[in-house]
Amino acid sequence: MAIIYNSVIVDILLLSIAGTIAFYLYFTRNFNYWKKRGVVFSNPTPLFGSLKDLFLQRDSMGGFLMKEYEKHAGQPYFGLFSVDKPAFVIRDLDVAKNILVKDFEVFQDRSISVDEQTDPLNAKGIIVQKGKKWRYIRTKLTPTFSSNKIKNMFCLVDAKAVELAEFVEQQSLRGNTISVKEISSGYTIDVLASCAFGVNANAINDGNGEFPKILRKIFELKTIALIKQTLVVFLPWLAKFLKLKISENDVDVFVRKTLWDVVGHREKNGIERQDFVDLLMKLRKGGTFLEQTMNDGTKVADQPEGRSITNKNDVLDIKLDDDDYAAQAHSILIAGFHTSANTTSFALYELATRPDMQTRLRQEIL
Repeated sequence: MAIIYNSVIVDILLLSIAGTIAFYLYFTRNFNYWKKRGVVFSNPTPLFGSLKDLFLQRDSMGGFLMKEYEKHAGQPYFGLFSVDKPAFVIRDLDVAKNILVKDFEVFQDRSISVDEQTDPLNAKGIIVQKGKKWRYIRTKLTPTFSSNKIKNMFCLVDAKAVELAEFVEQQSLRGNTISVKEISSGYTIDVLASCAFGVNANAINDGNGEFPKILRKIFELKTIALIKQTLVVFLPWLAKFLKLKISENDVDVFVRKTLWDVVGHREKNGIERQDFVDLLMKLRKGGTFLEQTMNDGTKVADQPEGRSITNKNDVLDIKLDDDDYAAQAHSILIAGFHTSANTTSFALYELATRPDMQTRLRQEIL
């Protein structure tokens, strides 16, 4: 009996050792990638790559990249490891320009991959799309962000700015403390809801409304949410196996319901606002991205030398479902909320601590 028991222990130990070795070899298999190519790089750590401080929440992504950027001063570029995958960071402006402009067609894809079956709204959004489908969606969505469209939306943005100013004045008269982060978030939500969806979220005056709650849920920093997002971004194969989603189901339900309620109301009443929802409605009526998009000479304003981002030699007929359209609305919320709200918060903070800049800003506006 003792012999059998000892044999089992030995087998378990051998399996554990073999598993540990296999685990180590898998996560370090690419660690010579930059060395072989003569690229300066930061030494990686097994399992974490170059991102140990991020995983252990010792640093933010921005802070981490700034430290790496300064550490490699004088280098045109340097290498990192995103867990087990090599990552290339550009410091030289000419190289960056080539990647973003001249050779953009080679570098247009993102590294993030999301499973469509498990998380359709995140997977189908323009933020993570790749290749031909990304080019077509980009071509179709670009008119929404033309200078004329942005100018036409200014009145909507201005109206929300007036609401924000009135709210701040009321709170000041009452002697209440104001959270700059909260009012910046409320203002951003109201602008997004008005310009993109054509609805009044009233987030400035009511931070507990449905729109603010849902957007906070998308970006909340709970431990389980961070773990899920980390696995989706850095270990997509494991996230797919575990069927993990970036956002919760109620977020997806809210985006779908909000979009299709607005679409239904506009179709029923013949309403046009020349906003993002109108663009999605027009795309939906067509039902596909047809080759006409390529052959009609459509150009995108921000492409170099007047080039189109579509390839006339490509033949593509992508049938879109409702989630393809809802996914673009979802992407607008993700891309527009935290970025704008945080920028506004920091700008207001700097203005509060720099009265001279307040005076200069007023003079420039007036």
